[in-house]
Formats: sequence, C-alpha cells, structure tokens
Amino acid sequence: WAQMEDGPKKNLALCKKAMSPFWDESVPTNWLTDVFLEARASLTQGGDSPTSSQIGFPTGRPPITFGSLFTGIGAGHEALRAVPHQWIFAVECDRYCCDVLRELPAGPSLLLQQKIETVDMDMLPPVDLLLASPPCQGFSRAGRQRPDDPRRHHWRDIERYARANHPLCVVVECVVPFRTSPEHRELTAALQRLRYFVESKVLKSEEFGSKQRRHRVFLVAMKTQLIQLSTRSLPWPLETGRDVRTLGETILEAEVHPRYYLSERGLAYLERRRRTWGTKEHRREDTGMMPTWCHSYGNNSVHFKHVVNDSGKRKLTPLEVWRLMGWHSNPCTNLSDTRSYQAAGNSIDLHVLRPLLKGCAERVQTLRAQHRRQIYEEEAERLHLNEELGDASNVHVPMGELELMSTDEEEDDYLRSSPPS
Repeated sequence: WAQMEDGPKKNLALCKKAMSPFWDESVPTNWLTDVFLEARASLTQGGDSPTSSQIGFPTGRPPITFGSLFTGIGAGHEALRAVPHQWIFAVECDRYCCDVLRELPAGPSLLLQQKIETVDMDMLPPVDLLLASPPCQGFSRAGRQRPDDPRRHHWRDIERYARANHPLCVVVECVVPFRTSPEHRELTAALQRLRYFVESKVLKSEEFGSKQRRHRVFLVAMKTQLIQLSTRSLPWPLETGRDVRTLGETILEAEVHPRYYLSERGLAYLERRRRTWGTKEHRREDTGMMPTWCHSYGNNSVHFKHVVNDSGKRKLTPLEVWRLMGWHSNPCTNLSDTRSYQAAGNSIDLHVLRPLLKGCAERVQTLRAQHRRQIYEEEAERLHLNEELGDASNVHVPMGELELMSTDEEEDDYLRSSPPS
C-alpha cells in the first residue's frame, strides 16, 4: 500500500493483486479506489489496518436464490455449481428423481414430490432465478402432438409462479416445435404482461462442445431492472464450436462391464433395425456427433442409435450417457440403469445450460451489487451529514419546553421564536 504515492489509477493493478481474495468485478473501479485511499489514509495516520467489513468492502459476489419446476434430477443446480447460489425449492412428481434429489449434499431446502398442477404457487418462496423444463411429449415430433394433450398446458404453471412471486429471471427449456406452438405465444404474452422482457432461441448443443446433436428451444424472461443493466439484450451464451476430440477422449470409458455388450438376440434386433431404418455404429476414434439421447431409449434393451463397436457391439453405459449430457459423474448411482437412462433423456444438456444460467446469474449478481453499493453510499452520506451538523443527541432541549410541543403548528411557532443554536 505504501507504493501508491503516484496515484490510485496507476497502481490499480497492485490494488487488485493485493485484494484478490475480495475482488469483485461488479463493483465500479472508482469506488474501489476510494476504499483503498481511505485505507491508506488510516495507515498513514498511524491507525490499524481496517478490515473489509469496517470499510464496507464486499467480500465476494452476492449469492442468488434459485428455484426449479419440473426439476428432474437437478440439472439447474449442477449448472450453477460455480455460481454462489441457494437452492430454495424444487417441484418434481417422479419419485425416482426425488430419491436422487434427497441424496444431494446441497439439495433444495424445500422439495415437493407432487404433480405441479396441485401446487399452490402462492405458498412457494420467491427466488431470483427460476428454471422450468415442462414435459415435451405434447410438442415433440416423436410423439403424436395432439392439441388436447394436457401436458401441452403446463406453461400455465410457470405463469402462475411468475404472477405470484415475480422472479427476476425465468428460463424455460423445451423441444424445438414448442417455439412455433400457440402455447409458446401464450406464455410469452403472459410474461410480457407481468413486465418481463422475453426472447427465445434454439440452441444447438453440438455448437457448445457437446458430443450429441441436441437442439432445444430456450425461453428467457427478465425483469426491467436486469434489462436496464445492458442495451436491452439478454445474456445468451456464445457458441464455442464443436469438440474435435474423439469419443474415446471425451465420453467413453476405458473398461466396460461385459453386461453392456449385445447378446445374440440383441445383435439380431440391431440388424433388423439396420435394414429397416438404418443405424450407425460409433468407434472410439470417431470425432463426429451422436444422436439425441431420449427418455424412450431407457425402455429398450438395445440403443440402436448409440451402438459402440468396441471389441464387440455394445450400448452406452450410464456414466457415458451422463458424460454425453455434460455431467462429470453419474448422479443416479442409486437407481437402476434403466431409470438412469430415462433421467438422462429427460435432463438438459449442461454444455448449453451451464453458460446460459451463468450469464443470467451474473446479471442478477450485478443488480445485487449495485443495490449493495447504493446502500453503502447512502450510509456514507448519512455519516458525512452527521459529521457536518453534529450529533443531535448533544442538543439540549428543556423538558418543560419539549412538553409544550403538542401539535405541528405549536412546534413551528417554537422554532421561529427560539431557533436552536
């Protein structure tokens, strides 16, 4: 700190290095400089070194609160692992997914295992960031796409929570046909009526480093306070390009249990699929993409779209499937392989979700930091005003005269006749 004689701007890099454990990029530089000048003045006057709490310096980015509807096994919580956050609530009706959520070391504070249409949204706590991934069977081209499918109307549950608790940011994930559906237009209009700025985009997971072609539409809605932090734009993630590494380097295990290799019956079934629809076998040295991993693949003993020719033809292991989805480990170790496959097919690819939620969370953190800075400045202004006017407790007012102040008019007359010194 003694090297700051040439001015704070020239030595700002030294300031950042010295206070790296407490550095917060969201705090304006001029305020940080003022903090160091105040600290240096205290040292030059022979005082003790002030702590960060004494000078009001933030010790890190403020944590955000997070909630999830149609939670699954908690992809949103995993995507926010690098962001300080508190998982407030989760709503999920599948009991197997709820078993996984209960085993998480930092799981949701409130877990509701029930159908979402039975949830009273007014009773759920408010959060900063809400993630919802409603069922896609009513919109998916792999399904019947019936207009009367009740699963197409779960957008109303998202709108119910937004109307009741007004989260700062709402993120919705679904299949691509949802974007052109009437339900998408109705959800967008409902959020706009609640003073949200709404946009939706189709994000391709292979353009974010994933090894599967998984195209999903993401709808992001933000309150006006967050939009004003930028030029009316949402924090959409930038594409990082395709991963050119081989499957053996990215997702495939070195050693695989023999039970994952196809039996004679499975090989015969694979040949029938090959002649009828065509299949593709993947090898360790392949650098291409795999097809989308779907929930329905968990019901088949042979995953004909994800066959690996590795000293014999086999299906993917649960760990390989979760690596394909962007996880580093299998979160469903307490479930059967079939349940683990289904949970992975219902989940969200973390290669896309992780940068998207991180950008939304940073926008919320910036707003929190600005509020914190405003509180600091208001407190500093109040203290400065007290120093100029003096402490009001030192002004002596006779009790007899104080008792006469029964009305505002009498108090004004008293001040005009006897102004305080």
